[in-house]
Order: sequence, then structure tokens, then C-alpha cells
Amino acid sequence: MKTEYSFKDLLMLIQLHFKRIIIGMILGAVISGAISFYYIPDKYSATIELIVQSKVNKDDNLSNTDNSIRLVTTLKDMILSDTILLTVLEELSNQNMDKISLIELRESFAITNEDNSQLVRVTVSNSKKARTKEIINLLYASLKSSVDENFAQIRVKQLGNADVEIRQYPPNKPVIIVVGTVLGFIVMFVSIFLKRHPA
Repeated sequence: MKTEYSFKDLLMLIQLHFKRIIIGMILGAVISGAISFYYIPDKYSATIELIVQSKVNKDDNLSNTDNSIRLVTTLKDMILSDTILLTVLEELSNQNMDKISLIELRESFAITNEDNSQLVRVTVSNSKKARTKEIINLLYASLKSSVDENFAQIRVKQLGNADVEIRQYPPNKPVIIVVGTVLGFIVMFVSIFLKRHPA
């Protein structure tokens, strides 16, 4: 029994079953297209920029800046803490927003800042526009309240417009369809090959 196949053998197999393979590719494209259009929701994101300032050593600008930079790490930890996020979840529930788990909420955040910078960017991503905006606003309100209550040495301020801009990111439909087409080819080719040459 032949166990090795050359590239020519595989090409001949494709030629013999060309129509079936094309049908498989079309089915893959149609299915992946339908999924991308009807089942993969758009993503929305909102970003706020926070400046972290120190209230101590007001007469020493260099020391004041150094303290602020060190406090950035504390702020980043606070944003993803259970205390802040559970407050956000409670407020979302009070506003009759769709339920979201603590883990899902935490994973929806991306926090970035440059080295030696007092600026922190917080981005939230979600599949619903209204909820995205509400989450980022609730986060800032909860964070600022917690900082003011518990940390006398930190001041947090939001930069820019208080009305957060929401960005929409639809799924990359062309890429999804191409992937579906390739998968359709692979599935059909493998099934034909195994039928003609069972293990």
C-alpha cells in the first residue's frame, strides 16, 4: 500500500475533485460570512487619560513629580482592584444594565502609561456602546472617590473633555471570510483524501 504521496499526487487529487473542493470553499466562505455579519458583535471602546499628582512636598517640584510617578503603580493596582470594580458592577446593576461578571469586567480594561510619566490611559472595551461609556464613567467616579477618601497624598484628575468619546470597531469581515474559505478547502480536501486513502 502506498504511504508516501508527492506534490503531484496531491494536485491530481485536487483536479479529480475540483468541484467538491470549490463547493467546500464556498460553504466555508458563506458560513464564516454569516457568522461575522450576524453573530460577532461590533466592539466599542472608550479611553480616559488620568494625571496622577502628589499633594505632598508642594515646595519641591522635583520631589513632587517623583512621588507622583511612584504613585502611578498604586493607581493602576487600584483600578483593577475588587473594591473599585465591584462598585462599578453595583452601579451598573442599579441602572438595569446587562449583567457582567467581575472577571469579564476586569479583562475589559487596558491600562497603559509611559515610563517616568504621571499620565495613565485607561481603556475599556465592550460589545455594547451604552455600557462601554457607563463603565468608563463609573470607573473614574469610583476611583476618584476612593482616592480622595483613602489616600491623602494622591490627587487624580481627568484630562480632556469629560464627555468620553466612544470608538466603534466592527469585526474584520474580509479576514474572517478568507479564513473560512481556507478552512473549507482544508476540510474538504482532508475528507476526500481520507476516503480515498484510509489510514
